[in-house]
Amino acid sequence: ATNAIIVHYMDDILVCAAEQGYLDWALSEVISALKRSGMEIQSSKVQRQAPWDYLGMRIREQTIVPQPIKLIADPKTLQETQQ
Repeated sequence: ATNAIIVHYMDDILVCAAEQGYLDWALSEVISALKRSGMEIQSSKVQRQAPWDYLGMRIREQTIVPQPIKLIADPKTLQETQQ
């Protein structure tokens, strides 16, 4: 049986499947459901090739590792502090 795994946290969604064709179908279904609910997805945020960055992790075909920490030396704005 072909399955997809969909993980949702806040405004991040991870869609994965063992077969590319099924992954494409599952991703299309997720995007369609979100659009029907009035939500939008920035196509620039859709990651289709490894490595995938998700919730502070860098995911490759065989490994999952923490993303490098990026520090701003002297943050001037609230947004810089939250990054």
